[in-house]
Amino acid sequence: LDHRNIIKHVETIENISFLYIITELVRDGDLFDYVLRKQFLEGNQLFFDYSLTMPPEIEAQTVMKQLFECLSYLYDAGVIHRDLKPENILIVLDPTTQRIKEIKLIDFGFAKFVTEEHKLFEACGTPNYAGKPYFLSLYQSEINTDMYPSSGGFDWEGYDQRADMWSAGIIMYFL
Repeated sequence: LDHRNIIKHVETIENISFLYIITELVRDGDLFDYVLRKQFLEGNQLFFDYSLTMPPEIEAQTVMKQLFECLSYLYDAGVIHRDLKPENILIVLDPTTQRIKEIKLIDFGFAKFVTEEHKLFEACGTPNYAGKPYFLSLYQSEINTDMYPSSGGFDWEGYDQRADMWSAGIIMYFL
């Protein structure tokens, strides 16, 4: 994968005991810690003075625009991340303003290729950021199809990239 908002893989080193994955260096931490440190991005006061600094909506817009561009690239490649969360988004800060300039998506451990014909069924990722596909995956064997016929209830056909969109919405709410 080669996109400006996906962490660059540099090298992989393997020995008998370990596998080392070397990536580009991103020094400014992850989105989760940044938001907590900044109290839900800069300016989350009742009366925000827009003349002093960047409004919080602009910083959130920067993050979400880059995240959606990254997800669009992944989906065009047929990849679903399946573990989108602020902890898996590294940030690059502008050195002068100390505001988010760029994001880098990391941790493709649950990522899979998915097509229209090949949907996914297993639950994985982080429950707090997962949506309906995650929970239906957990409980699909317990769903009584007599009680919930396909016309009105759980017509479970698997999930695709739209599951990442749900997680992106939760990230936007978190910001």
